[in-house]
Parts: sequence; structure tokens; C-alpha cells
Amino acid sequence: MSLAQSSRRAVVGMIAAGVLCSGGQAAADPAPRPPNCSAADVAGVAAGVATALTTYLYTHPDVNG
Repeated sequence: MSLAQSSRRAVVGMIAAGVLCSGGQAAADPAPRPPNCSAADVAGVAAGVATALTTYLYTHPDVNG
């Protein structure tokens, strides 16, 4: 076996050992979200923007056409 093959096997063995050993570690809990940052809040803002855009387009027919 050549030096390159044995080096390659050693590196692959170390990578495999690292993957197997780190598989049991749990990920850290994500940071809590700030207030008013839920999906419902984002949907509410999007609805407000859509309403404002609709009003703008109806009151500016030159842009709405």
C-alpha cells in the first residue's frame, strides 16, 4: 500500500469517526422571537400593505392602467 492510499484511508477514517461521534449531540435551542414577530403578525402587515396599495391604485387611475 502506498503512502497516498494509507493517508487517504486515515483521513476518511477520521472523518467517519467524527461523524459518528457527533451524531448524538443535540442542537442548541433557538433564541426566542421578539414580540409581535409571529406568522400572524407578518400576515397582518401584508394585508395592510395590500389594502393600502389597492386604495392607492383606485385613487390614481393613471397608475392603475
